[in-house]
Amino acid sequence: MLEGDRPVSLAFVAVDPERDLGYNSMTSTLRSHRRRGLALLAKVAAVRWAQKAGLERLITENDVGTAGMLPRNDRPGYE
Repeated sequence: MLEGDRPVSLAFVAVDPERDLGYNSMTSTLRSHRRRGLALLAKVAAVRWAQKAGLERLITENDVGTAGMLPRNDRPGYE
């Protein structure tokens, strides 16, 4: 997600083409831009990208210390 030309929230996706699998290894939002729904938007953008790329599955994990991200992982349908 951009604010002008400046990235303020992102989701990294690594791809295993042999298994048609994507892995959302990290989602992050600048502290100054948190609590605006940007992490969810970044995750939804990652899901849409994975669908367009023809990936069969997209998975993610969650750090115990960032339990607030769990609902953001559930909403877009992550495993």
